[in-house]
This record gives sequence, structure tokens and C-alpha cells, in this order.
Amino acid sequence: MQDALRTLVGGIRMSVESIGVASAGVAMGNQDLSARTEQAASSLQQTASSVEQIASTVRQSADSAKQADQLARPSADDAPTRVACPVNRPLPTSTSCASARVFHEQSEEAQQEKLRTCS
Repeated sequence: MQDALRTLVGGIRMSVESIGVASAGVAMGNQDLSARTEQAASSLQQTASSVEQIASTVRQSADSAKQADQLARPSADDAPTRVACPVNRPLPTSTSCASARVFHEQSEEAQQEKLRTCS
């Protein structure tokens, strides 16, 4: 009977030790998981901050492009002064392609081909 009791107590001790080793392993795994989760949360926070900075830059670029577009578009009054014609002679700033055509048709024959491409 004592041998059976010793065997039983020995088995219980081995089971308790196994449970202790397994518990320590689970605790280490939990700590590792916790550290990785904190690191992932920090990386996610940095990524969110970077995305917000990029979005802000994109908004500023869009606003700048919109302003540049508005400045580049000629108004109806300025249209004749901003027309570009492929001619060899400089034109007065208020001359339109139509006026340039008349002016150059009166000059050399070679200019006529360039003026046709202007319209």
C-alpha cells in the first residue's frame, strides 16, 4: 500500500512539474505576443501619421495646381494677347493669329505655310 501511495504521489509530482513547465511556456508566449502587439500598434500609429502627412501634401499640391490652372487660363479679354503663332518675326503683344496672318501674307511666300498651321 505504501508503494502504491509513493507511486501515486510521484506521478502527481511529475504532473505538477509538467504543468509548471507548460505554464512557464504559456507565460513566455504571452509576453512575446504582448511585445509584438505593442510593436505592431506603434508601427500602425506611425503609418497613420505618415498617411495623414501624405494626404496633407496631396491637398496642398491639388490647391497649388488649381491656383496655377486659374492663373494660366487666359480671360476672354486677354485671349488675343496670349495666342502663340509659329512665325519667325516677333509680334506685338496685342496681335492675334488673324492679324498675324494678314501681316505675313503680305510678306514672303514661305511664311504662308506656317500661318496656315496657326488656325
